[in-house]
Amino acid sequence: MPPSEETRIRQKVDLIDMRLRSSGEYRLTNDEDAYAIYEGILRIHRGSNLSVDHPKLRFGGEYVFRLSPMNDDDQTVG
Repeated sequence: MPPSEETRIRQKVDLIDMRLRSSGEYRLTNDEDAYAIYEGILRIHRGSNLSVDHPKLRFGGEYVFRLSPMNDDDQTVG
């Protein structure tokens, strides 16, 4: 049985969160699930240095999420 829509969106949000934390940027195609995923990312990163470039059209284009470190203490010293 395929996962429910809510489970699928939650999994996508978790994947994007992991990639944002590792690379600092993620591009999400603006499709039918994009707004729900966008809201999930905003909930996780409330109060952080997350910036989002929104698509210009209702469908098509992409959201671009960028996460910058809060301060120097968050970075691991090699």
